Amino acid sequence: MMHDGTVKLANPKFKQNNSEYQIVFDKEEAIIKEANEDKNISQNRFNFTTIEEIEKRDATTIVDLAAFVKSEGSCEDVPLKNSNEIKSRKVITLYDDTGYAIDLTMWGDAAKAVHADRNSLVLIKGAKIHEYRERKGLSYGANTRLISERKLMPDDARIH
Repeated sequence: MMHDGTVKLANPKFKQNNSEYQIVFDKEEAIIKEANEDKNISQNRFNFTTIEEIEKRDATTIVDLAAFVKSEGSCEDVPLKNSNEIKSRKVITLYDDTGYAIDLTMWGDAAKAVHADRNSLVLIKGAKIHEYRERKGLSYGANTRLISERKLMPDDARIH
């Protein structure tokens, strides 16, 4: 838990839920207790959508998804368009029971750290829809979370 936050109207550009407000903390925020130490605080609340529904949504919308891994690309270092910077990138192709598939693009440390087994179930919290060459995809951002099948337990308290 944290304290000393300020309540503000949520900026739609960065909004990742349906709330009209956000709590903003400065550098001096105080962490009182880890959320997973308090069993009354759930770690994740999902609002799942399907890949078929993602195809109909606007780019920049934030979504949660439960899907299976079709394939995982290798982690590659690629040059960024607008700078001389090189960044790691990985693409994981996902599918669900709607018959649609979508690519989840990961950058930087996430591209190096996240591994997903073929046909395993993954839960994705807070991925951003993007569109490239008239094709929808998902971006794994700083606030995105991926929970893999091997980390799920029956009646897992993290899933609501």
